[in-house]
Amino acid sequence: METPQEFLTNITRFLDNSNDRHSFINVCKSHSVHSEIYYKSIRKDICSDNYNELTDDILNSLVHIECDLENEEMVDFFNRLKKNKSVTHLHLNITLDGELVKKMIEMLEENKTITNLNLSQCDMGVDNIKLLSDHIKINNTITHLNLEENGIGEDGIKYVTDALNQNTTLLKIILNNNEIGDNGIKIIGEFLKINKSLKTIYLENNKIKKGIIDIMESLKENKTLTKLKFGWNEIFDEENEELLFSYNESIKECLMVNKTLKHLNLEYSCLKGKNLQYISNGLSVNIALQRLNICGNPVVDGIEYLAKALEQNSSITNINLLMTDINDEAVEYLANSLKGNKTVTNINLSINNITNKGYDTLLKLLDENKTIKKIILYKNNDIQVETDNINNKIQFDAKDQIDKELFRGE
Repeated sequence: METPQEFLTNITRFLDNSNDRHSFINVCKSHSVHSEIYYKSIRKDICSDNYNELTDDILNSLVHIECDLENEEMVDFFNRLKKNKSVTHLHLNITLDGELVKKMIEMLEENKTITNLNLSQCDMGVDNIKLLSDHIKINNTITHLNLEENGIGEDGIKYVTDALNQNTTLLKIILNNNEIGDNGIKIIGEFLKINKSLKTIYLENNKIKKGIIDIMESLKENKTLTKLKFGWNEIFDEENEELLFSYNESIKECLMVNKTLKHLNLEYSCLKGKNLQYISNGLSVNIALQRLNICGNPVVDGIEYLAKALEQNSSITNINLLMTDINDEAVEYLANSLKGNKTVTNINLSINNITNKGYDTLLKLLDENKTIKKIILYKNNDIQVETDNINNKIQFDAKDQIDKELFRGE
């Protein structure tokens, strides 16, 4: 008799295309039918130690592959993927030199199934980024592209944005850790002003400061982008008061005008209370933003402004305030503003300075507000909870990875 894993794996071999396979896994998930087992059956890490075991039957049953092979094996694998109709997610854990990039591009020219290509930390460099960008201009299959940590820089970003200007299929691009800098961000800003297809862009840790103005100015005109991750740039660590004012004003004005952006991530960007005041002024009239992540910023002095904005805002659902020096007084501000709020469902207050007094304030809030589904209080070590004083909507640990987007700052 077949095991559940064998049963699910065998079924996938009779499904003709990736859409059927994804429909099947979605059914499994919706009915809790061995979804974890099924996921394991369609995903595989491939390395030199097990590559000889990768038969065509196994390859044709896989959807998600993470790959770390020697060069000759990698060339062979690219050749096998040319006609493959099952793999949609390909993650390469290798250094991509010029010859391998060319082989990969040859594969992508024939393959019509791979939609998610992860090339993070492949050390491609500017020349190889140019080769890939030339292909992206004409590729109409890839929707998600990860180029994190590939030494793109200011020179390489010109090739990337030129490709994106001609590509209408790509929906998400990750460009974190590429030393793009303010000049490179200016190029991205100009691209975003005219782009009508890209939905998500990650620009974290790219040595950006005044480039925040270019991005925010572009989002006043952009009508497509829904998610921006801009954290880990020390934007607000700025001694020039005139420049700092310009940064603050650019975000405020963008939030007041933009009607498309739903996720804004400014984690670990040296925000302080004064900066949060400007952001809050923009949020008070914003009608689109749903997720705000400002974790890792000491903004406790500005929480009063955020609280006032939440009294007027009717779009925010998720707020990440992890490691923001939140104390009991700040919790009081938030609780008072959220009593009548009908949209906020999740709040992350982890790793802060909240005591039992703040905890009691949150319990009273949950008695009045029936919209909030979860408050995370992980590592507020001064809270001592009695067993008879627990609300299931308050979570004290991070074990539940269902919350990973909120907890990790997506």
